[in-house]
Amino acid sequence: MKQIETYFGDFLMVIKGSLLFLVGPLNAQLGYLMLAFLIDIVFGIKVARQDNTFSWNILSRKVGNKILIYGAWIAMFNALDMVAGLPNTSRTAVIIVLVSMEILSSSKNTARLGYGKLAELLENVYDLFAKDSPIAPKRDEGSENNEQK
Repeated sequence: MKQIETYFGDFLMVIKGSLLFLVGPLNAQLGYLMLAFLIDIVFGIKVARQDNTFSWNILSRKVGNKILIYGAWIAMFNALDMVAGLPNTSRTAVIIVLVSMEILSSSKNTARLGYGKLAELLENVYDLFAKDSPIAPKRDEGSENNEQK
């Protein structure tokens, strides 16, 4: 039994080392990105159930794809930081962009759940914070193409 625990511990260390190499420090920034990601998933599930389109297969495919894409972009910007000798500057920027995308997606899903006024007010608050930021995605008022479930 002790040998299995040792192998499992070694396996976890390899996983953690690989994650540190790929996406950089496992810090609060990634934690908050995961929180925003999970909140958007909850809203997306509620919308899909409301529309009678919910499917575990679709959910798992979308979540897996999003994790893969987000992880790849964080890894690329982490690599840029490492090559350029930056202190997680571009990695932080890409995490801000990804969190912003989750906020906008959650807002759209909130409106689809029947809370249009709340979604509009939240998007206005987002716009106040994002208007002076060169990296924050701008809200696309006329398009539903950025909607994620």
